[in-house]
Amino acid sequence: MRALRSDAVRQVVRAFSDSRPDQLHLLLRAATCPVAPILGALPPGGTVLDVGCGHGLVSLLAALDDPGRQVVGTDLDTDKLERARQAADRLGLSDRVRFVEGHDGSLPLDALPDDQAGAMLCVDVLYLLGIDRAEALLRAMADAVRPGGVVVVKEMSLHPAWKRRLLETQEFVATRVVGWTEGERVVLVPPGRMVDVLAGAGLQVRTERLDRRSPHPHLLVVATRPET
Repeated sequence: MRALRSDAVRQVVRAFSDSRPDQLHLLLRAATCPVAPILGALPPGGTVLDVGCGHGLVSLLAALDDPGRQVVGTDLDTDKLERARQAADRLGLSDRVRFVEGHDGSLPLDALPDDQAGAMLCVDVLYLLGIDRAEALLRAMADAVRPGGVVVVKEMSLHPAWKRRLLETQEFVATRVVGWTEGERVVLVPPGRMVDVLAGAGLQVRTERLDRRSPHPHLLVVATRPET
């Protein structure tokens, strides 16, 4: 597992210099989210669609991580997308990173070459959607990944229970009190259901727990579409 370069995080945070709250949010996000193994699961080069990208932290880090990579970030929050675009411009990444408005339940496939991506990325989004919408999004991402490509999902596991309860409390604050995150409530998608949906779409799936030394039950799901 390669380490995430701390200078890359600092570059991204500095690119949001006109908003101290955004900088604080990004620093906390980078400190609590296992970004390094997420980026490590992406293939080199190619086009990545980051679904539910928010401020674009992982999108921007994915572009900094690989100069041959094109990234399209999509989100429902137009204010966050505009700030992400400004950050990409300040980082000199606007030629390789684009942020486009998404629509609930659909993917902006027209922003991708041949309507497909080499990697579909979704980080901490599904548990804000509810089970049915989360599974529908997984199927849509599976359908949009090209042969040899991957769907990379970072979500939260149901276990251990104390980590799940801590997550639910924090997300209540983020969604209902502070308003950092869009969503009404936390509904964790059982890992087995994520695996079943992706495997049912013809992808080869592996899972990896990323919660060692973390108070959050991080889980990585990597699903690869066979070349043939």
